[in-house]
Amino acid sequence: MRRLIAAASLAALVASVAVRTAPAQAGPCGPLLTHPPLFQQVVPVASSVSCGAQAWPYGAKYSPNGDRLYVALFGGLVGNGGCRVQRLDPQSFAVLAEIPTGESPQDIALTSFPSGAVRLGFVTNSSASSVTVFNAQDAVVATLPISVLPGAFYPTAFPTSLAVSPNQRHVYVSTSDGSGRVLAIDTLTLAFDPTRAIHLGAGHTATRMVFAGETLIICGAQGTPSFTGSTAKVFAVDPLAPTLVRELVLGSANNTFLFPTVQDCAVACDGLVWVAGFDLGAKVFAIDPRALAVRHVVPTLTSQPNGKFNALGLSPEGWLVVGDLFTHEISVISTRRRGVRAVIDSFQLPATLASVQELEFSPQGDKLIATWAGTNNLTVFDL
Repeated sequence: MRRLIAAASLAALVASVAVRTAPAQAGPCGPLLTHPPLFQQVVPVASSVSCGAQAWPYGAKYSPNGDRLYVALFGGLVGNGGCRVQRLDPQSFAVLAEIPTGESPQDIALTSFPSGAVRLGFVTNSSASSVTVFNAQDAVVATLPISVLPGAFYPTAFPTSLAVSPNQRHVYVSTSDGSGRVLAIDTLTLAFDPTRAIHLGAGHTATRMVFAGETLIICGAQGTPSFTGSTAKVFAVDPLAPTLVRELVLGSANNTFLFPTVQDCAVACDGLVWVAGFDLGAKVFAIDPRALAVRHVVPTLTSQPNGKFNALGLSPEGWLVVGDLFTHEISVISTRRRGVRAVIDSFQLPATLASVQELEFSPQGDKLIATWAGTNNLTVFDL
């Protein structure tokens, strides 16, 4: 999963910019950009109520028109998780509201009106095995429980991430409990729609998801029965035919203390899906969602050779950013040039930052938000 829980469920895993150039190939996407993200400020994060031992900011989501910014305070793992989503002023980053959730809120998705104003918000509660639904008035309107597998070690299905269908009729929910379930919420009835449920197969973990046109792209992995390794996979599903699941393998390992997992993904303006993950090397992949084939591989120049990429974001203008959970570095890649433009070492910024969880661009592409669970901060970058 973007994400720490995916690695944990597989194997209990737990403006100073250094520019390093790499060979680049010209591509069709976006304008020629002039500079990478520039550090602006650090915003400390805390809840007004007791929600776990720390805030642990995780998911971050702008409204489509950019007038709202939501941040999930994950708080910690099972038994020590958070219980709030905060709504921040997108300019001052002051807390305007706190929305109660289940334990360990993680990912946030929004449906909206044609104006871009928020209609409904959805939050995965990883440790509570549920999804919280709230409205534009910051009031909870539904809580949808997700069943737990019989005999499961943890009392949760680890709902992880969310993806909104292009027509906004369904919100898809991934699970990281090894059941391979991807569930679908009907946004009109606010109930699960069993006719749209997707089953990746036993032993599979689903992490981040994104729609490429009408195709749902699911990132994840298949763990070995003994939890000694995994196979990183990308899946493609037509939601109208949820039983037909195509898959692409990006890497595999066993008994090597490596657990290949595709953690995060984003769609570029040329339709390619960029993905990154754990233990796939210090590189990112551009995938053609129709052929479900790798089209480009770009090195990140980060210092961890295996790659522990936990967060990925893509700006409207074509900046691709990917964060390494272990080294605390953010690689900045031009999707037009298909090469690294910069590596931001968070330890060189004027604050202590660790364990990047989310990279979220504003709809206008003028700001980048990074959440740092290890130090309870948000970082704001200007573009």
